[in-house]
Amino acid sequence: MKHEKVEFTKINIYAVLYNLGRKEYFDNLVSMLNSKKYQNRNSVVNSLNDIANEDNKDMIINLLLEHKKKETAMSVIYTINDVIKEIEEMDDDDEESDE
Repeated sequence: MKHEKVEFTKINIYAVLYNLGRKEYFDNLVSMLNSKKYQNRNSVVNSLNDIANEDNKDMIINLLLEHKKKETAMSVIYTINDVIKEIEEMDDDDEESDE
């Protein structure tokens, strides 16, 4: 990973590694929210949605709410709002499948 220069590639690698159980890459993924390119920040938000589960959803929602306060790109803010809504709906989906 030290040699990878393309931020978008790093974001995807961090998300995949996290999904494969390498939890230490979560902080690397979150750090990419500081990317200068709004497209990369948007990609991180979407990746956080992809990795969200019962164990980490509250942490991810809080992290996104915190980042939203300083985000300048409206497209990223809209994505954050959508992702938070989707993650919150995870509860609803779980309850419906239990019935």
